[in-house]
Amino acid sequence: MKTAILTAAAIVWFMAPATFAAAAKAKKAKPAPAPAALPTKTEKTLSAIPVRGAWKHIVIHHTATPSATPRGIDRFHREQRHMENGMAYHFLIGNGRGMADGEIYIGNRWKRQLQGGHLASEKLNISSIGICLVGNFESKPPTELQMKSLEALIRKLRQQTGLASAAVTTHRSIHPRHTSCPGKHFAIPKTG
Repeated sequence: MKTAILTAAAIVWFMAPATFAAAAKAKKAKPAPAPAALPTKTEKTLSAIPVRGAWKHIVIHHTATPSATPRGIDRFHREQRHMENGMAYHFLIGNGRGMADGEIYIGNRWKRQLQGGHLASEKLNISSIGICLVGNFESKPPTELQMKSLEALIRKLRQQTGLASAAVTTHRSIHPRHTSCPGKHFAIPKTG
């Protein structure tokens, strides 16, 4: 009996410093990084736009091109796709090629609260906010800054529209037989 008690005491004595050290390290662990924030100008612009209440989805796309600009997409959609309201998306996020990396462009469709033209369904376009990231995510993933901007933009849009996180989807998910957009290297960010 004495041997068992002495053995247990020795184990506790040897383990105690490691236990205390582990507890001290746990207390010193770095806090989780703060969620990405929108640039002040973007935040103010978005806050000034009155949002109508018909939005049901936030749909994420990619351009499937290595570079793009809002002006180029607008021109293509007007001239090639005959869209009178121009760029089919409400937002465009740059990758450093044509636009600054992580730059958020707020399109006229959002400013004027017009339906999108980014889905092959009139019904879905009426109720879906379109966010397009510049890049081809079949080839490589979005940049870190694009993802941070996307996360912050989605958080702001969810706040403004009252949409749940389940309302955030991809073009491929909302149209599974229609497209692989936004590509195999894209994953929806967690926004709470």
